[in-house]
Amino acid sequence: MSKLPSTRQVYQKIKKSRKQKKRMLYRLAFGVAFDRTMLVYLTFFLVLGLLWVHDILKQTEPIFLVAENIATDYFFLILIVASMRSLSFSFTRPGVRFSSAELLLSMLPYDKKKLWYYNAFEKNKRFSQVIVATAALVYLITPFTFLFIFSVTLSLILIECLMTIPQWVIYQLPWYIKLIITQAPFVIGLWAFGLSFFVANPIYLTMSIFLFLVIVNFLLFKRVFQRVRWHDVVKTNDQLIWNIFFISKMSKIEIKPPKRQGVYHHMIRNKRLKRPFSWTKPQSIYHRNIFLLFTEQKEQMLQGFFGVIFILIALSFHHPYLLGVGIALGTILYVQIAVSFFVELFKDKLIFSLPWRIDRWEKYFARWVFVGSIPLFVVLIGVLLLFTDQWIWIPFLLLSYVIVGKYFVQFVLKSRVILITKQSKPISQVFSVIVVLLFLYLMNSTTKPAFSILVILCEIIRYTYVNRTLLIKGEQHNG
Repeated sequence: MSKLPSTRQVYQKIKKSRKQKKRMLYRLAFGVAFDRTMLVYLTFFLVLGLLWVHDILKQTEPIFLVAENIATDYFFLILIVASMRSLSFSFTRPGVRFSSAELLLSMLPYDKKKLWYYNAFEKNKRFSQVIVATAALVYLITPFTFLFIFSVTLSLILIECLMTIPQWVIYQLPWYIKLIITQAPFVIGLWAFGLSFFVANPIYLTMSIFLFLVIVNFLLFKRVFQRVRWHDVVKTNDQLIWNIFFISKMSKIEIKPPKRQGVYHHMIRNKRLKRPFSWTKPQSIYHRNIFLLFTEQKEQMLQGFFGVIFILIALSFHHPYLLGVGIALGTILYVQIAVSFFVELFKDKLIFSLPWRIDRWEKYFARWVFVGSIPLFVVLIGVLLLFTDQWIWIPFLLLSYVIVGKYFVQFVLKSRVILITKQSKPISQVFSVIVVLLFLYLMNSTTKPAFSILVILCEIIRYTYVNRTLLIKGEQHNG
């Protein structure tokens, strides 16, 4: 009687077969997209581009050294953000890619636990390879020191390994418990930030975070195989394994990623949004479609949202000018992320084919962008109260930020409308210059707050002039 192959041998055979299939798909996709001559030229230009970037970044070495010193002082924040990534993914991804192939093997005389351990090891090995390759590239083209890059790389790998079990266990929990648990990094971050003022050496905070995660892993280890929703796990992982971006674009076959089902899904979408449109209120059609768009893209929105908050807070601890730079970068980043989804609206064939008024889409989409910025505005108020001495200027600064944000949204929306409608008429150069000047104002707003009054006065004059012009045209038309 022939001996059955071991669990490890069978797993390695499945992994090898999966790699061969993916390699074949990549070969076919690259054959469609490129030829050998083009690949040679692309490789040559890529090397030249990296050398060019290295020379440019070498000239800004003092800035990188300052950034490295700041990151070293607040190294624990890097660890917290890395752990937030896994907690955020726990809504849609179990972390360990236990697929239908492993589930079928577990029905045969093969140990399900061993298959899970092999998958967990493979997942962390794959992540480590990507991080090490990225770190090597960063070391080659940036002036960051080897010790700093090595520390960040090693810490990210350790965090990924230590978050494997928590992410898997949290994925199995109900949505409301997930929502509560995902707030933990904010509490830990506030606690660590408060302690940073009393702890002389930040290495203690870093080690305490690692110790905390080790304890969490020890406590959750026994729950890894308890109450596992294997059907959901397998369905999600099969989608993630075969959802290859480059191949889907070349084949024009999209595999949608697993959707996150949280507060929105359980409390809103199942009831209110299934009602028919109210044709007596045409604006409700626009608002509901935009709302659906943002909720479908909420994971990307939240990632960008927290990225903006991180930039804003990280640059507020030092010189007031850096706070202005953070406000400028945060504003333009939020607007770009939010307005980038405007094009997604018209990828729906039904919406694209109907004769909509594009100006209405602009108007209502801009309103949603402003509504979404309210939490950022609250964070900005707190940052200004904490890190600026001249509180008398804060109301003027906030009003000027609203005005600048309106111009940014209009500018980016106009560019998206031109892309959708394929208009030949570009954005006016005057408007472009105004946007550039307003961006420069944001960068210097915290060091020269008096300019906020100038921005407000210019907007009042413009608003008065436009309304008066419209009133005169209306009177002439009626006459």
